[in-house]
Amino acid sequence: MEKEGLIRAVRWLQENNVQLDTLITDRHLQIGKWICENLDNTKHFFDVWHVAKGLKKKMVGLGKEKDCESINPYESPVLVCCIQRRRRIDAVG
Repeated sequence: MEKEGLIRAVRWLQENNVQLDTLITDRHLQIGKWICENLDNTKHFFDVWHVAKGLKKKMVGLGKEKDCESINPYESPVLVCCIQRRRRIDAVG
């Protein structure tokens, strides 16, 4: 569903002569593959919120393992840091 929506949106943009230099998406694997195969000259980035969410999930899992509990206090600060970085990037343009 997400991939089909992206394909339709890209087709519409191309039909209306809009050049895609950069595209930012979530971390959907099929979308990433489709972009690589069909949009050669387009830079593809993952949305930092989705990256931070995935990183936090991995940190939570790691913190549950034996002798890795010391990572737990860093879960939220890492997420906050990523979000603040995103806001700075958005403000700059």
